[in-house]
Amino acid sequence: MLINKNNNSTLLYIFLIIHFSIWTLIPTFVYENLPLDTIEALVWGNGIEWGNNKHPPLSIFFTELIYSIFKTNDFAYYLLCQTFILINFIYIYKLSKFFFDEKRTQIFIVFLTSLIFYYSLSSTEFNVNICILPFWTSAIYYTLKSVEKNKNKDWALLGLVCALGFLSKYIIAYLFFGIIVFLIFIFVKEKKLNLKIFISLFIFVVIISPHILWLSENNFETVKYAFGRVAAYSKFYQSLIFFLKQLIFFFILFLLHFIFFKFSFNSKNVFSKKSIFLICIFVVPFVLILITSIITGSKIRTAWLMPFYSISCLAITYYFFDLKNKKFLVLFIFLYLLNPAIFLGSFYSDYTKNRTKDAREKRVLYEGKRISEIVQQEWNKVSKKKIMYIIGDEWYGGNLSYHLRDRPYLYIHKDMEFWYANKDIKSLSEIMKYGVILIEKDLHEINASFMQYNDKNLFYLKDEKNKIKFYNCKLEKKRLENDKINIFVVHPGCK
Repeated sequence: MLINKNNNSTLLYIFLIIHFSIWTLIPTFVYENLPLDTIEALVWGNGIEWGNNKHPPLSIFFTELIYSIFKTNDFAYYLLCQTFILINFIYIYKLSKFFFDEKRTQIFIVFLTSLIFYYSLSSTEFNVNICILPFWTSAIYYTLKSVEKNKNKDWALLGLVCALGFLSKYIIAYLFFGIIVFLIFIFVKEKKLNLKIFISLFIFVVIISPHILWLSENNFETVKYAFGRVAAYSKFYQSLIFFLKQLIFFFILFLLHFIFFKFSFNSKNVFSKKSIFLICIFVVPFVLILITSIITGSKIRTAWLMPFYSISCLAITYYFFDLKNKKFLVLFIFLYLLNPAIFLGSFYSDYTKNRTKDAREKRVLYEGKRISEIVQQEWNKVSKKKIMYIIGDEWYGGNLSYHLRDRPYLYIHKDMEFWYANKDIKSLSEIMKYGVILIEKDLHEINASFMQYNDKNLFYLKDEKNKIKFYNCKLEKKRLENDKINIFVVHPGCK
């Protein structure tokens, strides 16, 4: 089957609808529970702020918006993921129009991009990496369009999407550097500064200013976390591993291109303005993050590069390939359907179903709703008040916060340290006085004092200042043996 001038737009629309539907419906029907990052975002969104101890706030804003409409309907969060993937594809298609005249090539850029696992297999968990995608590609698009058309609207939109990208994840700073290099190149070439760039800058600063203010009031916790992740697992060989992974990834991408395209290196493309643009916004961010890895020796996680690869097929095709004049749509459909087949096959394998690499249960098979119902029953035995507070980690405690009808606040307390509390959570002493649910997993206990609770009513927790506080409380313990989970119901009036 050929893609011709008469059906190319229809095929693109059909493809986008199919991709959107497949990757929304698959997790809806096979997952029993939302993934960790989505649960964590919902925890932070319960009493929303302009930041948290990990990330900027935009992903939280979106999950909270969905929760306000759909509540605990998991389908809505998978729909949210694919909405962001869809917008990402649309901007990739719009960008391809600047580089290729042939409609078939423009469409196959999107087709090939969809075969990258980031935008299929890894697109079922709404997190900061998914959230940043459309803003990354739209920032690239509006940079080029602003320079080409020089319209106020485009410069304004550039400032808007850059700000939203920054509020999604700080990693977009790598792209910002490339954009700035390109704009400097343009200004030097034209021998004048385009003052319209200040439209973008003004809008950018205005939109991110609430987050900057929040950072200053909260000891720059998010920035510290970002630098901490960069420095984590620091080993001299990590940068080499990272580099080799990217080589393998690009090798696979080139193989995919050889299937549908013919090799045709055009030396004229190398020195064109569009070529300089691609180098700045595609090559430069990769080089910078590699330099980061080399300097810090940090372990760069592959998921962090999801936005970096968004225009990889466009760039590779522009420099090295032309579309073949062959009937290959059926072959693409076959390759495309391998992704959901691999996803379902690996998901239902015995190893994947029962264990992850670090020996935890497969999180999306966790029965969060059932466990929350048990917790609600246990609470109802001791109090008629609504459940206001949960103490636990971001997964077990976070699931209770999501599934319980009262949507309690989560006081994150793990590894014997206080980790995070929502701004609307009062002091730990007030929480204990009100009555609270504590949940812990075997080998991940909140602290050892609960193990001796049967012998005495005294136990301890770390408060919001990481100081140990001892409590004398009436407390009921519920052991879920099959789940290896302990639930503690602290009666109101704890001292």
